[in-house]
Amino acid sequence: MELTALASYSPLSEATTRYAISEQTLSQTIKDNLVRAIKIGEEVAGANENVATLAVQAEAAGDKLVSISEVSKKLEIPYL
Repeated sequence: MELTALASYSPLSEATTRYAISEQTLSQTIKDNLVRAIKIGEEVAGANENVATLAVQAEAAGDKLVSISEVSKKLEIPYL
């Protein structure tokens, strides 16, 4: 049997600070189903892996979302 790692989630207020991304951008990408999210009580939490990827994409493009392959080219990091 193969073990699978569970995704970790952060509330939006924490994620925006941790990953230096605007709340508006994060909220919109959740609405567009580009970032996995769950609801914890009354608060929405985004999947850390998705939010981190989004933050790198937004930073590399000046807060405009681009594909991860475009980010890898801009940052000169190989992407397979």
